[in-house]
Amino acid sequence: MRKLVRIPAAVRGTQWARAAILLGLVWQIVPPAALPTEAASATTATLTGGSGTQVASGSLYAKKGAPLTLVVNTTSDTFCVKLSGDQTGQLNTNAASVGKTTWTFNNLKATDGDGVRTIIATSYADTSCSSAGPLAASVSYIADNTGPLVSGAVNPVPNAAGWNKTAPVSISWSASDAGVGVASLTPSTSSVSNNGTTTLTAQATDVLGNSAKGSATVELDTQPPTISASRSPGPNSNGWNNTAVTVSFSCGDQGPSGIKSCPSASTLSGDGANQSVTGVAVDNADNQSSTTVGSINIDTTPPTLSGAPASAPNAAGWYNTPVTINWTCADGLSGIDGTCPSPATINGNGQGLTAPAIVKDRAGNQTNATSPGVNIDSTSPKTTVTAPAGWTNQSVTVSFSATDNLSGVKATWYSLDGAAAQSGSSLTISTEGVHSLAFWSEDFAGNVESARNVAVKIDLTPPTITHDYLPEPNARGWNNGSTTITFDCKDLLSGIVSCTPPQTVTTEGQAQAVPGTAVDVAGNTAADPASVSIDETPPSISAVAASAPNAFGWYNAPVNVHFTCADALSGVASCSVDAILTSDGANQSVSGTAVDAADNSGTASVTGINIDRTPPTLNGAPTTAAGLEGWYRSDVTVGWTCSDALSGLNGACPSSSTITGEGADLSAAASVSDLAGNLTTTTVGGIKIDRTPPSTTVSVPAALASGWYGGPVTVTLSAVDGLSGVHATFYSVDGGAAQEYSAPFVHATGGSHTISFWIVDRAGNVEDATANQLTLNIDNIPPTVTFSGNLGTYSVDQLVNINCAASDAESGLASTTCQNVNQFAGTYQVGSNTLTASATDRAGNVGHGSTSFTVTVGLASLCRLTVAVLLPPGTPTQGCNVLNQVGASLTATQKALFVKAYDAWLTTRVGKGLTADQSSMLVRVAGSLS
Repeated sequence: MRKLVRIPAAVRGTQWARAAILLGLVWQIVPPAALPTEAASATTATLTGGSGTQVASGSLYAKKGAPLTLVVNTTSDTFCVKLSGDQTGQLNTNAASVGKTTWTFNNLKATDGDGVRTIIATSYADTSCSSAGPLAASVSYIADNTGPLVSGAVNPVPNAAGWNKTAPVSISWSASDAGVGVASLTPSTSSVSNNGTTTLTAQATDVLGNSAKGSATVELDTQPPTISASRSPGPNSNGWNNTAVTVSFSCGDQGPSGIKSCPSASTLSGDGANQSVTGVAVDNADNQSSTTVGSINIDTTPPTLSGAPASAPNAAGWYNTPVTINWTCADGLSGIDGTCPSPATINGNGQGLTAPAIVKDRAGNQTNATSPGVNIDSTSPKTTVTAPAGWTNQSVTVSFSATDNLSGVKATWYSLDGAAAQSGSSLTISTEGVHSLAFWSEDFAGNVESARNVAVKIDLTPPTITHDYLPEPNARGWNNGSTTITFDCKDLLSGIVSCTPPQTVTTEGQAQAVPGTAVDVAGNTAADPASVSIDETPPSISAVAASAPNAFGWYNAPVNVHFTCADALSGVASCSVDAILTSDGANQSVSGTAVDAADNSGTASVTGINIDRTPPTLNGAPTTAAGLEGWYRSDVTVGWTCSDALSGLNGACPSSSTITGEGADLSAAASVSDLAGNLTTTTVGGIKIDRTPPSTTVSVPAALASGWYGGPVTVTLSAVDGLSGVHATFYSVDGGAAQEYSAPFVHATGGSHTISFWIVDRAGNVEDATANQLTLNIDNIPPTVTFSGNLGTYSVDQLVNINCAASDAESGLASTTCQNVNQFAGTYQVGSNTLTASATDRAGNVGHGSTSFTVTVGLASLCRLTVAVLLPPGTPTQGCNVLNQVGASLTATQKALFVKAYDAWLTTRVGKGLTADQSSMLVRVAGSLS
């Protein structure tokens, strides 16, 4: 039983009271003894349990459904007790006329879940439990429906990957219970000795009978991994390697944990004997295995080998007998495999001939050595050629490669198609055909290789492809039956490799495509876009007269019979045009034919046509003949004649007509009719009358402002005639013979000349030549420019005095750039100098002239020039002293020092009898000394 604690009524039902109950401080509440008894009050409550309950540490624990008995003590005036909290709704009433003090609840059951459960008993002064007393009693128990917590500890503790590698592995089980405590734990320990993953369980039960299980997993691997090693490459027969050796490892695990780490390949690259590599394999349980590859001998250093002639060459460095070479060799690690090479003998002729030798060490390193070169003499060069085999359809570049082991290649020669030999390392052949190319080389010793030949085949031209039709289409390109197209392919060079076979077309249709292709051996192609049009169906045709005859069944005009044709495919190629019956006669007929483009045909006819429609004849002609080129220059009279062979004339013939005025197509007309009503009107046209003379204009380029031309002048004559047109144009120069003009002509004769010109039209009218004249002034000779006084060569201190003169013999000078020169030669560049000038005459012709001279410099002339330009002239100078110290010639260093010193002195003289320009000139001249 818990300790009884009295709670004052003032705090009963407060947070403090509820907390005390929940914390297990009380399980029975009684009123304070000092307080007076209150009406219908619950004073104490007592809770006991049956099977499934247990008192531990002063608290009552109960499983779900365990029976609970509650006894509540109240004041004597209590008639009803009502429960709330964990057992809400339970009632206990007294029907007697007096109250009672003890109330027992036997049917209570513990609830589910875990934790403190509180039952509150409230007393009532009436049997309906509606008048609650001032005091209530409460009691609590702890619901416990959870089994203990079971855990297992693995010994030894597994590694970080969760694995053990030693057996057996033990598990120590433990259990804890937050409530009434553990009653049993089975088993207390377990053991695992088998490799692999093993999961074990244990079960614990608390005092109330709640049970729970726990598990633990053991991962055990007691088997070490496997590891093997291999080396690459393996040793030679002497047990040595002459390259780096790589040791590779392969790992496996017989146990369940698997490989954790396997060593990567290790490479030994250093020289040494009896080297080794060790590798360790580790599985996930930390089991280890190792292996070692030993006896690794590496020698990567080749042996040394040198040779020397057994005897010395002559003073010129040549031998005239075979040369013996003696060899020496050594190896510092694996040793020489065998002995040094035997002496070698160099035979033959040539320059820089050597003897080879080979030595190997026991590791297989090989040294190839060459003896010092000796000079003897031999062998012609060898030439190879790079050219395509077979046919090609593009330009070919042929390359020659010549080698010579002795004196070297002097030149490579070739001859194309028997032409003269040329030298070179390549040539490009761009022309078609099969070309024969001979080639050879010669060395510096004069050895000439025998010529060899290569064939170069070039075909740049596509093949030709044509086609034939069987049968051939008509002129309009149509056939009216099945047609076979046969292709004909040709190639004049490389030949045909493929040609489209014959194709037969049987269906109707227009422009049905039948393409053909030709390919030659060189790869050139040609296409033939052949097509065929086939129409086997004839066209349709109908015929009808355009007008009806008169009442007697006759026509007095042409009868037009119209034909209408149609064709649905190739179209109508020809349809009989309207047939016009113009001849007189009875019972005439007209037939028409329709032909389509494929030559299919159809016919139609009209019969029973009677016609008399021949008009009378009426003819007219000029009574006089025309003049030049069919033209008249006055009035023209036209006379008329007429007749009718059938019905006769209706009246007399027309009177003569007169044509007046001007024109290119004048005419006169007249009419006559026969008795059948046919009318004839005739016009006599094409009468040409021109009464007016033509006119001419002239065009030349504009002259200069001086009125002169500087060269030939093109004269263009333009003739105009408003009617009959120009018959011919003429001109003369300075009153000379007439010349016929056909195109613009050039007048190039110098001087002043007069050109006259005129025209004759096609009617014979002539222009007045005296009204058309042109005067031309021409100067086509450029002026001359000359120089005089040139001495040719000047020292820098001499005066250059050269005069320039210009002249023109015809139109006279307009301008010139001539200038006379009078100045020191030092003002020009040392070396060659050229003076130029030009002159222009009044006709625009330009003449040029030039003269050249040379400027030299020496110590004396430079000194004289220095003295000459100083003010006052002739003043002795320190510059001359510097020059005198230089001597007759200068080295490059001396020249630089002199120029520097001379320049420094000149700088001091600027403004003291020497200008800056003069100083610059002297420095430039001094820099030209040699």
